[in-house]
Amino acid sequence: MVVLMGRFPAEGRGKSRLAAELGAQRAHAIHQLLFYHALETFSKCVSGCVLALAEAIPAGAQIQSEVQSFLQHGATLGDRMVNAAREAQAMTGCEIVTLVGTDLPEITCSDVAWAEAAVRGGKDAAILPAKDGGFGLISLKNWRNGFWSDDLPWGSSEVMEQTRAGLRSAGMTWVEGPDTADIDTAEDWQEFCQKHPTFVRYGSI
Repeated sequence: MVVLMGRFPAEGRGKSRLAAELGAQRAHAIHQLLFYHALETFSKCVSGCVLALAEAIPAGAQIQSEVQSFLQHGATLGDRMVNAAREAQAMTGCEIVTLVGTDLPEITCSDVAWAEAAVRGGKDAAILPAKDGGFGLISLKNWRNGFWSDDLPWGSSEVMEQTRAGLRSAGMTWVEGPDTADIDTAEDWQEFCQKHPTFVRYGSI
């Protein structure tokens, strides 16, 4: 089961670093493309997909997808991820839950299948690290608090190292795949478009 962790693309909400560099309107357009690309991609995964939203959808707006959604809750991003995974397990009965963000367009259902197969095969976790020092995908059965400290600066280069440390201290085994890129800055976006020039709907923004 894939849980997409994201924020509904409303202008002026989210993608603050992109907005600071590219302007609010262009950042919003990129946010929309990434969000709906993620929904389209992961809704096709064999294990299923739900959407965990960072905040309520603005009045009058509507998600253009049949993917079931619910609101995240928790004091930190780590808490929200654990709570979202547990809620998805309760909602769907799926044992293995894979969290993915909505701004990681290089990740595919094949990556999800790889992660879930690794966990079914005996690993406690499977992870795709992100090039910025975080991670783009993490798959587990046993979702619990304690992997990340409350003061962890999310979005920093410390995230993946603290994730490894948390798994290690819990006596858990894991496997890592290749690094993946997320889209947080104008440089990230430009690099993605250069690497994937055939994605016209991305490169045209």
